[in-house]
Amino acid sequence: FTFNFGQIKVITKSNLRLRNFNEDGIYRVTSYADLATWNNSINFNRFDGDLEIKYNESKDRVWVIEDLPLEKYLLGIKETSNPDPEEYQKVMTIAARTYALYHVNKFYQQNSFFDVYSDERDQVYKGYTVREIMPNQNKAVEETKGIIATYDDNVILTYYSAISGGHTLSHSSIPYLKSVETEYTAHLSTWGHGLG
Repeated sequence: FTFNFGQIKVITKSNLRLRNFNEDGIYRVTSYADLATWNNSINFNRFDGDLEIKYNESKDRVWVIEDLPLEKYLLGIKETSNPDPEEYQKVMTIAARTYALYHVNKFYQQNSFFDVYSDERDQVYKGYTVREIMPNQNKAVEETKGIIATYDDNVILTYYSAISGGHTLSHSSIPYLKSVETEYTAHLSTWGHGLG
C-alpha cells in the first residue's frame, strides 16, 4: 500500500488502519466513484468512521472497510428516501439497526473480515453523504436510538425486501418470519427475497 498524508508518504505491506481522531473528520476516497443515479453530482465516496485498508488473500483484492459505532452507521444507510413518511423511516431504522446488530454479533463469533456488505446483500450503506441529503432519516435514527426487535429476548434477523407482491414469504426455520398480506404491494411485481 502507498498512502499520502500531507507531506508524508507511507509505503507498507501491512494492512492500514486510518483512525479518525477528530469527530468532524471526513475521508474522501478519491479513487472510488459511487454516483447517485438520480443526480450525478452526488458522489457517495465520503466516510467519517475509521477506515481499514485490507488485502483479502482469498479474493485477491483490497477492501476498504469503514469501522464506526452502530448509531453512526445508521445515518449512512440509504434504504429509504428523505420524503418517505416519518413512521416508515422509524420502522426501517429499527429494522436496519436490528439487522446490523444481529450480524455484528454473528460475525464477531466467526471472526469475519467485516460485519455487513454495503449493498443489497445486506443493507445499502452510502456513508457520510447520506447524512447531508437525508435529514429526516437523521431524525428517525435519533428518535429510535437503541430500539431493536427481539424474539424470546434474542436479537432477531430482520429481513426486509423492496416489494413483496401482495404478501411476504415465510421462512421455514425462523418462527417469527410468517407470511402476511401486504395489500399496498398487491399490484406490483415482487422485487427482492420477499421475506420480512
